[in-house]
This record gives sequence, C-alpha cells and structure tokens, in this order.
Amino acid sequence: MNRRMLLLLAVAVVLGGALIFDRLRQTEDLSLPRQNQTTAEKPATAPRSLAKTSDGKLLPPISGFTQIWQRTLFRESRKAPVFATQSRTTTNDISATTTSDEPPDFTIVGTAIRPSGGSVMIRKKNREIVRALVGDEVDGWSIDSISVDSVILSRNGKSWDLPVGAE
Repeated sequence: MNRRMLLLLAVAVVLGGALIFDRLRQTEDLSLPRQNQTTAEKPATAPRSLAKTSDGKLLPPISGFTQIWQRTLFRESRKAPVFATQSRTTTNDISATTTSDEPPDFTIVGTAIRPSGGSVMIRKKNREIVRALVGDEVDGWSIDSISVDSVILSRNGKSWDLPVGAE
C-alpha cells in the first residue's frame, strides 16, 4: 500500500472510532436518570382530553365526531376529475375556428423525434399541455412536420415554423 492509502485508512479508522465512541456515550446518557430535570426537558404527555380511558383507548368516543357522520361520502353531485384529452379533428372543424393571419396562440414545450414521425408537447394559453403527432390538429392548426428544434404548423393555407420554447 502506498502513502495515500495508509493516510486514507488512518482517517477512516479515526472517524469510525469517534462515531462509535459518540454512539456509546449517547446510549449511556439516556440510560442514566437525571436528578435536576427542568420542565422544558420533561417528556411530553398526552393532553387530558386524549388521555387513556379505562378501556385503554387514546381518542375520544366516536360520538364526538358528529360532523364526520353527518357528511355523506358518496353523493350524486360528486363528479369525477376532468382530464384533458387530445382528439383528432376533421377538416370541417377548421371552418369553425377563426380565420386570422396571426401565429398560433400556444407554446411548443418539446419535441420527440422517431423514425415514424415524432410527437410534440404543446402548452395552450390556458396552461393545458397537449401531446400531438404529425397530422393532428390543435386549436385548428395542423401539424405538418416536427424537427428537433421546431414544428411547422399550417391553417387556411398559411404555415408557421414555431421554434421550441418561443411564445
């Protein structure tokens, strides 16, 4: 062994010994009773309202929780959470959208390229994130091609090349 290895081994032995000494000292301190224990150092006790009853329970009786029993768990007004879904639209839906010459009102968050095309993550104005493929439509914009750093979109004969991250 060279000098560096011996030095490293010596440091490890010293630190290990100090750790063992510290652990042994802590267990000895806990096992010895203290004579001058102040009120701040006394162990916490359960509040009187939660103290053990004669039957060994720590909580108050169930009848004390009337609000829980009054609420119904399953009711008809309760609805399942709404998840954003991407549906493919047809060319008939394009006419329903506005026909402006402005660029798309969303942000390209990221792209994933694969041999069969790729996918794009789009953040809409309402902060909803949508995954789309080549040929899909998002807010009336058709996704024509996806590259590593940009996406080409078209609507009504106009095409836009949106870079990733640009708003």
